[in-house]
Amino acid sequence: MNQCIKLIKLSAVIMMIAINISCQQDALSPMNEIMLDQNMSNETLEYIKSKGYSIENVKVINSVLYGKGYLVEGDVALYEQHFTDLNGPTLNIANEEQYRTSLLPVFGRISRGRDGQEIRRKQQLIVGISDNLPAIYRTALVEAANRYNVVPSMRFSIYVPTINRPTHDIYISRGTGDYLARSGPPFLRTYADGTTKVLPHGEILVNNGAIGNEPIDHIASILAHEIGHCIGFRHTDYFNRSISCGGYAVNEDDYSNDQAIHIPGTPTGVDNDSWMLACIDNGENRPFTAYDTRALVEIHGW
Repeated sequence: MNQCIKLIKLSAVIMMIAINISCQQDALSPMNEIMLDQNMSNETLEYIKSKGYSIENVKVINSVLYGKGYLVEGDVALYEQHFTDLNGPTLNIANEEQYRTSLLPVFGRISRGRDGQEIRRKQQLIVGISDNLPAIYRTALVEAANRYNVVPSMRFSIYVPTINRPTHDIYISRGTGDYLARSGPPFLRTYADGTTKVLPHGEILVNNGAIGNEPIDHIASILAHEIGHCIGFRHTDYFNRSISCGGYAVNEDDYSNDQAIHIPGTPTGVDNDSWMLACIDNGENRPFTAYDTRALVEIHGW
């Protein structure tokens, strides 16, 4: 049975900016059912749709960190700050349309030495994890971090502290509800002095009770997937979730294909093993494919 990392129990390569594995094949509700909440207006749904997200099975959620939000596409949480600016050039991989918004975090920095030589400094992305999760999840997080850290020419590396710090760029904690895991896209933060900066989404919730007794590499695949959302990736198969989730084809309607940007070296068809596919089988391991690596370097490489 497929597990869709959709936040519901079922659980790019596209990118999005604002801060965006695994879903069990929509067993809880039909894919074409829009789950409305009394506090969710048609205007809100249309706004979500206009930003390139599916409005099927949208759910109202709450976060201690971000407040009220909306769960879309299974495991992507959108909050008020994400609606600041989700517009921007799109990303077209293969023959299907895949999108990202203009909000992508920029990691690392380049400076010049006294001799004029270029100096590249990677940024350390600190990803912490709650002690309330079983110990296997910390081990799996280290494995997920290693998958990113071995990708060549990246502008960031992921550091998992052995002892949690007061602040983290991304923090993974235990969640409960109708999902396996959830995260969200990057967002634009405005500081007191008026300056702005795009930051990764800072929260990943993991429902270990729903995931169950899975091997480390499977959990690592889920965590790597959610980190992917946090730094700007969308589901590789968002345009047709049946590719990884089974069932009938689900298309996300007529989203604009203006300014589509193709990633050189990515496939002209679907990457059936991508770490950002919407669904994953029980026990399955999804390390980065060659196309995943290409997309990572293209977006977050030097």
